[in-house]
Amino acid sequence: MKRIFLLLSFFVFVAQSCTSQTVKGDAPENIPEFTFYTLKANQSFSRTSLALKGNSVFVFFDPGCSHCRDDIKAMGENYESIKGANFYLVTQQDGILVTDFMNTYGKGLQNKPNVTVLLDRNFEFLAKFKPDQYPAIYVYGQDRKLKAFLSGANPVEKIIKNVNL
Repeated sequence: MKRIFLLLSFFVFVAQSCTSQTVKGDAPENIPEFTFYTLKANQSFSRTSLALKGNSVFVFFDPGCSHCRDDIKAMGENYESIKGANFYLVTQQDGILVTDFMNTYGKGLQNKPNVTVLLDRNFEFLAKFKPDQYPAIYVYGQDRKLKAFLSGANPVEKIIKNVNL
């Protein structure tokens, strides 16, 4: 029953996704506890796994979202402007879909030392980070406090500016 509720919640979320840009006050002020899994090695990844230096940027995306495709492609094309931050690309989709997505749209971010693709198999992200649409970008400082939150489609210049706050 819980799984059905989570799936239904996910489909409602997807239906609202990729529509407009908003700033939402529900983004957590501190990075919450979580357990995700790395795409490449299928290893557990938690809050204690985060890099200690630089901003931590969580990008919640879905491979089927056109705004996600555009934003992640633009971040890869402008990697030199954002390489000082640590990126955690988080999705609830299957690893095969995510691998195809990264091979197509995330080429500029692949194999970068500060980019980690994570799978949210336990469907924690929605409840803990409270995104309102795809893509959702959270920028946290070294102190693990929220610096910026972007939701929906954003011009790459705005993403770069907020990632480097």
